[in-house]
Amino acid sequence: LARESPLLAELGLFPIVEPESSFGERDPWIFESRIDYSDNESLRSWLNLVAPFKLSASQLKVIQKIEKDLRKNPRRKLWEDWMSPSLIGLKGDAMLLEGLLLAAAQSDRARVVLDSIEGDCSKVARDLSVLISLREEEDCDWSVTVERKEEDKLSSAIKIEGWLRVDLYPAEMTPELAMEGVSIIEESGRSIPTRLAWIASEGLVESGDFSTALNYIEGKAVNDFRGLRTCLTMISSDSTGISLDSIVSGLPELDEECLRLALTHPNSPSPVRTMAASFLSKIDQIRYTDEIISSFTMSAEIKGLTDMLIEEVSLQRAYPFRVMLSWHLITAKDSVGISSKLLEARRVALASIEEAEKDGVLSEVCVGLISLLDGISTNLEAVHDKLDSEGLKTLKEVRMALGPEGDGIVKEVRIEKLVNSVNNADLTLLERRLFEAVITSLILNRAAVNLQNGEVSGRNQAISSLESVISSESVSMRTIRFASDLVFEHSVGIESLNAWYRENDSKSPECQIVKAALLERSGDLIGSAWAYKDAASKLMEIDIERSAIFLRWSLISFAHAGGWKEAVSLIDAYPTLSASVTNRFKMYLNVCKDCTEKNQLGATSRVIDHVSKEERIRDDEEDGASIVESLESIKMYPVEHGLPIDPFQGRVMAAIMKMSHSSQSRRSDLERRFDSEMRSKEKNTFSIVTVIEQVAEMSPIRALRMFERALKSGEFEGREKKILQNTQRNLFTRQSGKISVRERKTLGSLGLKPLVLVDTNILIDALKDDLLRELSPDSLGSFDWTMQRAFHWKLRSLAKEDRVLLSIPRAAMGEFMNRVKSPEIVLDLFENVYIERSAWDEIVSEKFLQERVSSVISIFNNWDGDDLENFSNEIDLEVFLTNHREIFRVVDQHKREHKEDIPARTEIGGESIYPEKGDCDIMTSAAIIADSFSTGVGSVAVATRDSDFKLVSRALEEEFGFGVIGDLQQLNKLAYLDS
Repeated sequence: LARESPLLAELGLFPIVEPESSFGERDPWIFESRIDYSDNESLRSWLNLVAPFKLSASQLKVIQKIEKDLRKNPRRKLWEDWMSPSLIGLKGDAMLLEGLLLAAAQSDRARVVLDSIEGDCSKVARDLSVLISLREEEDCDWSVTVERKEEDKLSSAIKIEGWLRVDLYPAEMTPELAMEGVSIIEESGRSIPTRLAWIASEGLVESGDFSTALNYIEGKAVNDFRGLRTCLTMISSDSTGISLDSIVSGLPELDEECLRLALTHPNSPSPVRTMAASFLSKIDQIRYTDEIISSFTMSAEIKGLTDMLIEEVSLQRAYPFRVMLSWHLITAKDSVGISSKLLEARRVALASIEEAEKDGVLSEVCVGLISLLDGISTNLEAVHDKLDSEGLKTLKEVRMALGPEGDGIVKEVRIEKLVNSVNNADLTLLERRLFEAVITSLILNRAAVNLQNGEVSGRNQAISSLESVISSESVSMRTIRFASDLVFEHSVGIESLNAWYRENDSKSPECQIVKAALLERSGDLIGSAWAYKDAASKLMEIDIERSAIFLRWSLISFAHAGGWKEAVSLIDAYPTLSASVTNRFKMYLNVCKDCTEKNQLGATSRVIDHVSKEERIRDDEEDGASIVESLESIKMYPVEHGLPIDPFQGRVMAAIMKMSHSSQSRRSDLERRFDSEMRSKEKNTFSIVTVIEQVAEMSPIRALRMFERALKSGEFEGREKKILQNTQRNLFTRQSGKISVRERKTLGSLGLKPLVLVDTNILIDALKDDLLRELSPDSLGSFDWTMQRAFHWKLRSLAKEDRVLLSIPRAAMGEFMNRVKSPEIVLDLFENVYIERSAWDEIVSEKFLQERVSSVISIFNNWDGDDLENFSNEIDLEVFLTNHREIFRVVDQHKREHKEDIPARTEIGGESIYPEKGDCDIMTSAAIIADSFSTGVGSVAVATRDSDFKLVSRALEEEFGFGVIGDLQQLNKLAYLDS
């Protein structure tokens, strides 16, 4: 070559040197390959290492291209094409390069290459293959993947992916291992799998770390039994609602075992329990009904229990005590919209108790407390055994104090002692709830008694107690109903009750009634009047009697507020209202309306016309003097009824002046002298008595009314007042045979007693209450202090105090005796009250019943007056009834729609719409007594709850002179207890 090429010959003169190797070190290169092939930075770093084998220029070019692609947004799907053919089918250690790049390119050939590698690179190749299998959701040995000890990036990636493969988890996993997995995944920044979160939270809950557990499950639905159990364990301590949301979102997908746990777990909240019951019922209603009802009962889940019971009559018959339990414990909010159904269910339950099997879920204590709340319990031993001696003593003392013959005084400390005794007692959840209901009932009874007594301090205490009880978030339906009844009975305004109705039942008539009472208390009488009117309108089709009552209250509120125009319009719009107020009151309203419309002359003429008409009806004659006398009497009308004096009294004075000018009689002169004496600053009692005695020669009743006016003026005290009283009493004694009972109504200073004719329904209430006391082991009778019960006991009390006279009309006596013929008949009278049949049969014999009937008759028949009922022909009742035909037509229709069986109505003019014969006879008896001159009787009224009386009460008073009373307010006014 040297001879042929001088250049080569020249090069041959230089020394020969072997070139250095360009390969990288093998072990570091293999170790650094333990990376996560999906990690761009790790892969770039590894590709920049010098390979421990020879690479061609084309191979290097491809590697450099991939490394450059990794710097921004790598296009891995293109890499396999780039690698072909230079980096495909490599041998030896180079296979690791090919396999790792194919794995990074997500090629299906990656594992084929990796699995064929042998030698020192085989371990990393197998691990890379495992990582690919984990990511492609293929089977792996899970424990090997997560229990690796190496700390390199490939091992870490394998552990992370292993923990993410929840499908490979073993059936059981220790909390410690789960927490390790959570830690690994959290460090990687990945989301914790739902299943792992639940397993870890279970361990955290066991260790008491609820806060961290809640963080792990937030936003994750429960998907198995263990997760559900974990949530239920911490739900009572979870104020965030995370555990509840997890259960609610996952419950529809859970199996029967989980649903049963959700139903029966002691911590299961109402929404969860109700949902679980619903799903179980869909699966198999018959199989799960008893379990659902029993679970609801034991956990005191009253809403769920009630919803099931009210829909099935068969359940009401099978579980009567649980229906009664629902009645007493359901919250007022939960009862909105279903109270009528629950009332009907309770009726069915009460009728089914004797036939039903013994309740295997309710304890003796529960049954005793339910019976006590619902009537009486003949077995209170189990209840008493739960209280300590102080609690038992206090319960008896409170019940006695609040009983019919108690003093009504219950100090707060007594209630607190009972509360403490219950708090310290060993009770189940349900027993505790029932004891709390008993305590609430005692507080409500105390409020009712305080309101009934009428004292200001007691009234304020009652309002305070009611405000406190009703303010509770879980206030019961019974509490709201009871408090509402107190508002209706006593017109007491309760802020918290008004707030409850506004929030929960704003469209009900009760809401308007409660609002009206509150507005009245605050002095907004116009607002109160409109609210009463709205309530009456809502009740018109439901309860015509109550509707009429609230219309009248609306009218009175308008009158007190000076809303004369509205008051007159109200009377014109409602015929039932027109009959419930007197013509005198209508005249009063129209006169005041005339005055506000600047029609003073018309107002004066209206007063005179009204009085003239009264005189014609009374005497068939009229003269100026008698009209002036009547005008003097009518002048006191607003004072006697607590109505605004102006402008009415001014128009009456104008009428008196006008009539006095046209009447120069001696009586008119005496009237003017009396007025002058009464207006004098220095009152001369002797002169006043002299004038009145001269008037008495012409009109004893007018003279007595003048005495009454003087005494009620408040201008006389001490000796002067006594002189007037004695003189009035002497005059009445001399003239009582000429002054009828109906004329004596306004003569309150004489101390005459009201005579109350007691209707059958009041007698039956009294008999039932007496029998309940006899059946009660503690002789305290019914636990419930209803308005009806309060009324007949107030009547008894007033008679015992000699403040009223009581009499049972012949018709009422006959009907009463007919309805109490036998124990069986009387037992049927106990609607909506639980009576234990065995105790009834043991105690209430024929003889015993007749003894109690005789006792009731003697209590309510203490008047020894003359038998005047034979003079019935003198009373023309038929004309009165037909004059109010429209009202009786409405009453008749209402009774037929709301009662299954009503007594035969009286037929007049071919229409059988008028009160039954017994009621007509009682009206006649009362009218006869009102026209009589019975000794010692100051007024007469019929005590009844019958709408045939109540809806025409004012018309009866105006036409026949007797009143109608049916509530405590009316009774107190009659007995001069309420000014």
